[in-house]
Amino acid sequence: MRSIDPINNELHWRLYEWGRLELLNEVESGFPLLCRIKNPAAACAHNLLSNARLSEREWMVSAFAKSFWAPFLASWGESVSEEELEFRREFSNSLMDYPAPNIDRDSSLVRRALRSECVNLMGKIFPNKSEKWGGGVSVWRAWYEDMEILTFLDFGGRTRDFSCSHGIHFEGQTIGPRISALSWMCITSSNDWKYIREDEIDTTIEVLGVCLERFTNAAPKLLRGLSTENPSSHK
Repeated sequence: MRSIDPINNELHWRLYEWGRLELLNEVESGFPLLCRIKNPAAACAHNLLSNARLSEREWMVSAFAKSFWAPFLASWGESVSEEELEFRREFSNSLMDYPAPNIDRDSSLVRRALRSECVNLMGKIFPNKSEKWGGGVSVWRAWYEDMEILTFLDFGGRTRDFSCSHGIHFEGQTIGPRISALSWMCITSSNDWKYIREDEIDTTIEVLGVCLERFTNAAPKLLRGLSTENPSSHK
């Protein structure tokens, strides 16, 4: 079995470049996803970016992207400034202070409704039947060239309503990180959705559908030619 290191490195670089552009587009479009994804990191990032001066936002986008991928950027010979790393530390600290919203809801009812609606949504996007992996996890498989794309929907755990992420497999090995809307925008590696009220279920499904569509549309560009003998376009 050949080494997947060149493939893994190239995928990380493509995710970095795509994510930086995705976050910039999110900011320039008025935060259509960040203001509606139910996750504390999304709320904090939206608050930080929306309240910043226009002249500061482009730097913040770059700081989010570079600090998120800092270990890989260093291996590629790209520099990340101490100011950018401090920006990430301050953002992470703000998440620790984020107060859990005090909402009145029937969490069991919300999760049952979300599970049903999410599964229906997945069935419209992915033609293959899901697989049950236990622990509340369902998986949908798709292929691009010789790369397998797995989409995970997880209703296990008590601290979230659900999570949704994507993984890439090649020759039975995982390449790259788990990918979600907040990770590809370089905000956080968390793929949890939480604190959803009954009256937010329809909106949540709509936003999840947009996120899934955006990733499936981007996947060909992210994966094209990745398994060739020398995939790296970045030296």
